[in-house]
Amino acid sequence: MHRKRIAFLMLLIIFLAACSPGTDGNGADLFAKDKVYPCAGWNISLLSFETVDRLEGSELAVQYGGDTIQVTNHNEPADGMAFAMVELLVQKTPDAILPFQWSGVSIETEDGTRFNRVENDTFLTNYNIPRIKSIDLTFGENSGVACYEIPKDLKGDLFFVCRIGEDEVRIKIK
Repeated sequence: MHRKRIAFLMLLIIFLAACSPGTDGNGADLFAKDKVYPCAGWNISLLSFETVDRLEGSELAVQYGGDTIQVTNHNEPADGMAFAMVELLVQKTPDAILPFQWSGVSIETEDGTRFNRVENDTFLTNYNIPRIKSIDLTFGENSGVACYEIPKDLKGDLFFVCRIGEDEVRIKIK
C-alpha cells in the first residue's frame, strides 16, 4: 500500500511538472499569459503578442468650420517586415535600483538577431491601441503595447528579451 502511494505521488509530480510553464530547454522561459518574470527588481508580465502586416482605421475629424469628415489612417512596416506588438505590464519593486531602459529590451531570434522597439510608435494611439511609454521607466506600474518590426518570413523561435544591468530574462514568444 505504501509503495502504491509513493508511485502515485511520483507520477503526479511528473505530470504536474510537464504541464506547468517552464523553460524551452535553452534557458528561456516559455510565454505564459499574466506570468510575472522578475528582472533586476522589475516585474514584467507579457499579456499578449501578435504580428500584423498593416494597421488601418478611420475616425471622424472636426474641421475648422465645424464640419466633420472621415479620416482614414494606415501604417505599414518597411518592405518585407511585419509589426510585432507586445502588450506588457512593467512594475517596479522596492528592490529595483536601475531604470527599465528600452535599449535593453528587444525581440530576438534563436540565432541572436536583435530587433529593437520602433523608435516612434505613437501611431499606435491612432488605432486605439494603448501604448506603453517609450522613455526610461523609473517608477510605478506601466502598461501598454510596444511595437517592433520583424521580417514577415521569419522562421524559428522568437524571444522577448529584457536586460537590466547584469540581469536578463528571455521569454519564448513564438
